[in-house]
Amino acid sequence: MKIKNKKNSLKISSTSRSKVFVAIALLSTLLSACINLSSTQTLTELKVLSLLIPKQTSDFIETGTKDSQQGLISSQEKLVDVLTNLKDQSTSQEMMGKLIENGTGLEKNIAALVGEQNQLNALYDFKLHVFETIPGIQAEYNLMTEMMARSNSPSTQIIIAKNQVFIAERILRSLQGNEIGLIEVDGLAMDLETFNVYLNGQMNGSKELGVQRIEDPELRMGLESIKSDMDSIMNSEGLKSLKDTATYNKINQLAKDNMGKSEEIFTTLVQLEAQK
Repeated sequence: MKIKNKKNSLKISSTSRSKVFVAIALLSTLLSACINLSSTQTLTELKVLSLLIPKQTSDFIETGTKDSQQGLISSQEKLVDVLTNLKDQSTSQEMMGKLIENGTGLEKNIAALVGEQNQLNALYDFKLHVFETIPGIQAEYNLMTEMMARSNSPSTQIIIAKNQVFIAERILRSLQGNEIGLIEVDGLAMDLETFNVYLNGQMNGSKELGVQRIEDPELRMGLESIKSDMDSIMNSEGLKSLKDTATYNKINQLAKDNMGKSEEIFTTLVQLEAQK
């Protein structure tokens, strides 16, 4: 009887072990599924950020507003969480290492960019002011051109007035910015200088440029109005910010680097998906 009980005991013990093994295997499968799901979710979040951050960077560069700054900061915080999850899950894989490297670079770039909020907002105000002011200057010059033609003014004066309208148009185009919303500083500075040189020539005369001083009182009133508008542009805080080339070049580089790293992250993620 004792032997029989011993056999039953062994049978029960063996059955229990089998159940334990099954439970462990099931738990292992569930954990693996959870890890894979977590990894997939993390990569999806990173993919969304790689598309969102370039747009937010452009918006911030374009306006420098608190709202656009906060959008970048929010993405930066999410990026830090995603990078932490990536490091915990797959630090040995080459592609994961590349994602982490570019993601860390993005996080640092954003930190540097958000510190330039005041500078970028001053540039935005400058652009708004110029976009509002230049059309009025062009209209004034067009009116002067018509008056010159009616009063048989020298053709050189008429040509210079017309050319000022074209230079003003180039100023507006420079402010429209490049592919990431940054002002074309060199072209803008050159056009502003050229415009003001000829404006001063019209007001005071310039032998060097071959520009005659405009004497007609009505035409001079137009020039005085234009000069007042241009002075408001030249003395603005935004233009002073643009002249701080070291800071502006730094912002330019950070923004471009954000675009490049985001694109590399997206490309790497597409390659990872193709391997599954």
